Formats: sequence, structure tokens, C-alpha cells
Amino acid sequence: GEPLVDAWVRVMKPQWRHGRRIWTLLPAGALDFHHTDDRGRYRIDDLEPGEYCIHISPPRIDGIIRPVQDAPGGPEKAAIPVYYPHAATLAEASRVDVGPGQEVAGIDVQVPSERTFHIRGPADPKLADPAAGVFNNSPYVVARQDDGRIKDWAEFTGMLHADGSFDIPCVPAGNYRVQIMRRSEP
Repeated sequence: GEPLVDAWVRVMKPQWRHGRRIWTLLPAGALDFHHTDDRGRYRIDDLEPGEYCIHISPPRIDGIIRPVQDAPGGPEKAAIPVYYPHAATLAEASRVDVGPGQEVAGIDVQVPSERTFHIRGPADPKLADPAAGVFNNSPYVVARQDDGRIKDWAEFTGMLHADGSFDIPCVPAGNYRVQIMRRSEP
């Protein structure tokens, strides 16, 4: 019930590509997201009339979601990303219809806290070694929910360590696709 300050707000709209309807992020500057203010509110300007989805992700430190509960011997809990109004996946999300000249209010989202887990594993250490020249610009690892049918924008970021191992914290139960990325070329 408290305002969520500095949460990430992403706006998506449907587009047709190769005969398939897909959801794409609307550009919001270099990072493709907006932030909530000190009252937990957000405003998205200059939307064309049409259908949209809203995705809210909790604030991050260095791009990584942090636990809200992480006591020894207890389960890890974290605020997790959610689609309007309270959906875990894009397929379950409600759509927001915006008409010409219309201002839509009341698109409120409550970000839940749930039991979360870590995705850990090995990778080739050369991928983490900047001297190797493969990933010389802030390598990291990302897990995206994957139901095999739809690209979902709910993602969880982790660190790629020098030995090639990776750790993605604060991930709710589900199926994920894990990728190694670098910030200069996602």
C-alpha cells in the first residue's frame, strides 16, 4: 500500500511483424522506461490512440532487483515485476485503450512481494574476461520469462562473474530463457 518510488514503468503496444502480432516497447529515451515519482505516480505523454500494456518493475540497484526479506534460514522475498492490473505475464495482462485526445487515469498497479529464488550456473570464463575482447563492456546475464509463445518483457538481471559463473537473484518461480548480454549491444 506504500508508494513505490523510482519503479520502472514500461509501455508496450502491438505491432504486426511477418504476419504475427507482437508487443513492442515504446521508446522512452535511451533506456525505454519511465520512473515513478516520490508519490509512486507516473505519466506517459504523447501516446497515439490505440491499445497498450503497462509493465511496472520495482526499483533496482545497479540494474538488479534486491530482496525485501532475506533473513538467514528464511525464504527470500522480493517485489516482483507486474503487468497492469496484477498479472505476472504479458499474456494475462489487461489492455489499456487510449482514444484520440484522451487522458486515461486510474491505471494503478500494486507490485507484489513473493518468494523468490536464484538462477545460477556456469558459463565459459572467456565470456566474462574483458581482456578476451568478447564482452568488454559490462557483461551481465538476464533471465526472461518464456512460455514458448510470446516474448515477455518481465526480465531479471544478474551478474556474470570473472570465473564465468552467474547469479540472477530475486526470480519468482517459472520458466526462463537465460542470456549473456553486454550493455553496449543488448
